Amino acid sequence: MSSMMSSLPPLPRVLILDFYDSYTNNLLALFSDYPDLLVHQRVLVIHQDQFSWEEFQSLILPSIDCVILSPGPGRPDNPADFGFASKLITSIDIPILGICLGQQGIATSLGGNIIHVKEIQHGQKSRIKHLGTGVFEGVTDGVEMVTYNSLGVDRASLPEELQVDAWKEDDESAIMGLSHKSKPIYGVQFHPESIHSSQGHLLIHNFLRKVLAYITPLKAESSCALTSSFNMLDYTIPTWLQAVSAVSPSSIASEKPSSITSIPPPTQPSLNGCSKRFKLRTHRFKQLGQHLPIEQVFDSLYHIRPSGLPTKPSRSSSSSALGEMWLDSSKVNDPNSFSYSYLSRPNHLLSYELRPERKLLLHTESNSAGIQLSIPPSSHVSGDASLFEALGALQKSLSARISLPDGSKAEDGPEWKAGWIGWFNYEMKAESLAGYHLPPALDRSLDERSGGQDAMFAYSSTVLALEHSTKEWILIGLSDQLNGAEADKGALHGLERSLIDHGVRFGVDDDEWDAEVKRVELGLSKSIGKEGDDRTGVCPSLRPFVSDQSGEEYVSLVEAARSAIHEGESYELTMTTQFRSSFLPSSGGSHPSTNENGHAPGQEIDEEASYRLYLLLRKSNPAPYSSFLRFPCLDTTVVSSSPERFLKITNSGQVEMKPIKGTVGRCLDDKEEDERRKNALEADRKEIAENLMIVDLIRADLLSICLPSSVKVPKLIRVETYDHVHTLVTTVVGQLNEGVGTVEALGRCFPPGSMTGAPKLRSVQILDELEGHAPRGIYSGALGYLSLDGAADFSVVIRTMIVQNDQIQIGAGGAITWLSNAQAEWDEVLVKVGSVTKGLPVTRTEPIIE
Repeated sequence: MSSMMSSLPPLPRVLILDFYDSYTNNLLALFSDYPDLLVHQRVLVIHQDQFSWEEFQSLILPSIDCVILSPGPGRPDNPADFGFASKLITSIDIPILGICLGQQGIATSLGGNIIHVKEIQHGQKSRIKHLGTGVFEGVTDGVEMVTYNSLGVDRASLPEELQVDAWKEDDESAIMGLSHKSKPIYGVQFHPESIHSSQGHLLIHNFLRKVLAYITPLKAESSCALTSSFNMLDYTIPTWLQAVSAVSPSSIASEKPSSITSIPPPTQPSLNGCSKRFKLRTHRFKQLGQHLPIEQVFDSLYHIRPSGLPTKPSRSSSSSALGEMWLDSSKVNDPNSFSYSYLSRPNHLLSYELRPERKLLLHTESNSAGIQLSIPPSSHVSGDASLFEALGALQKSLSARISLPDGSKAEDGPEWKAGWIGWFNYEMKAESLAGYHLPPALDRSLDERSGGQDAMFAYSSTVLALEHSTKEWILIGLSDQLNGAEADKGALHGLERSLIDHGVRFGVDDDEWDAEVKRVELGLSKSIGKEGDDRTGVCPSLRPFVSDQSGEEYVSLVEAARSAIHEGESYELTMTTQFRSSFLPSSGGSHPSTNENGHAPGQEIDEEASYRLYLLLRKSNPAPYSSFLRFPCLDTTVVSSSPERFLKITNSGQVEMKPIKGTVGRCLDDKEEDERRKNALEADRKEIAENLMIVDLIRADLLSICLPSSVKVPKLIRVETYDHVHTLVTTVVGQLNEGVGTVEALGRCFPPGSMTGAPKLRSVQILDELEGHAPRGIYSGALGYLSLDGAADFSVVIRTMIVQNDQIQIGAGGAITWLSNAQAEWDEVLVKVGSVTKGLPVTRTEPIIE
């Protein structure tokens, strides 16, 4: 680092003004040659509407040396999109670098015009010719840079004060770089921060040198004195201002405070006086049960039997009939799969509703309907209560009071060391996505249409894990060293205190642990029985899946999405729809259905239907993030074969995201054709651009929670093959910033970028309109576990059936770009739904419209 630092320009205090673009945070990666701490202290990211113009002048400007105007959706001549940036450009003498929208804003602020570009190229490389001056000094002529623009500066109306520094190699009229003739103001139309752009670091370093030359009378001959000044430890952005940065810890969806100078520091529950009350325990069963298929073990030990069927072995008091949970890597030979599969049943459930008012319910075995809990007030500057914050504080508090088994390490054994399994609906974007608001009238209208849970998390104090590589079964549990005593109750706060006040216990005592070990031991001692063989192959028939929209309607919406992209409102829009079905009545069910379920009186629905549906799905469409979660008290079952990881966090803070974008159906009866399709996908310009747009979005998500230098892309746009589709996958990794908790990290990145498009905020707003504000529900959200030690692993809820009240729905969609063919997009939707429905006992295997 020392030799590299000597060749770098000193780092001034930089403001990145964010126009709610999903790529803004990637600019931090261009500062990765500097120490992470220095970047945190001298690079500030704020949203364009976070401060008024008056506040900006009095509170922000005195603490910065230069401004980078970020990319963004919309037009710079629209004040709603560009805010006060035009005033900044025309009235303040400060070095400015404008990127994409920022360059356009420099031109329009000085009298220029914006026009549609000749060829829209989102997520594609362009060769850039330039004069070698300004920020292009030392940059290779013909350098490849990624563009994300539908609009550009009109060369014919370029203001007299500006000059063209760069242009596209194949189109000289396309201005790719400009500068002011007498002021340190520069612009580039391309995105130097994209993972596919070259020499972005050099361009930023050039700008920083221009900044340093401007803000000091010292010239190159006195650069050592200049370097000394900027290496002073106290030459930083004030701490209170760092705290309101869009990338500072504990600022989920935060708003501008009423009094900037009185921002309190984020508060955490005080655990003074609380001992290590809990201890993680493990019991390895070694060779016991290695011959048993996992479905047999789940069926024997965790599956809830319907009435009339044989009862299960006695359970410990830590188990209940609230639900059953199976996180199942049914594609166990896939390197992307979990290393373990997990089986459990919950002690209690937490369900959460956003509308018509926020409501948090505790469901227990004695009160399955739910007890309403108060939602702890937020410690964020917005003051809004948030499930993300409440759940995160609960996980942190428990984690702080857990000790490991003697002689073990935090990374030993299964990654889910008891805790929560659950999901965030797509609609939880209302709490996680900064800047997301609905008009009051629409807000009230949606309140009237609301109903059902928007998030659900089930807590388990014990869990049984299967290690795939060794076939060994491992029981993990949280032991309460105080056996339920309330010695530390007075030191607890928030959701944890509320749960304890309602009788919730987070651990088991010694007798309960011993009983659970014996119960599992008995179940694993069994040999395969006829019952297990029969149950895995039987599934009731389903009615045909029917789409909420006709193919023609969906095609029309694709064209509307492309129109928004043409106008510069988005680069990519992930549009979706829903397919619905229901179980056909069977002669072997145990209870008559009611007419409200859509069945004639006297007809019967098999209570085992959703379970048998999953057993069949895990065979017909095995996937690395399969899962079966059933909660009778919520009348909700999740039957998932998701291939996509949303976010994984280890207990040491290592983070991984694996977005999927670009899918084509396989040809299983023709190997040559199947290989041709795979190769075509790998080379498809549209599909590669589609994936790259999400990759850059994911990098920006991670840069909001991770050390800038730690965010890497070890695998970029590679084809992965599944049973029914080929798909393009990328892996992005990073290391959490100190102070960023697991649930906060999930919230910062939610909703999954692969289900929104980019820029995320504007795309979500457009999709709301295109989809008629219809709730996506669990589909498009995230599902996984939160471990007691801070680890987490969540999948994107795709290729998934949601069963409620005997009704089944599958969500499906695709990323719309300017290059999209509307009919091909509908065909891709059918392929995705077909990957789930093929092999199921549907009266027709292909989705149909009725």
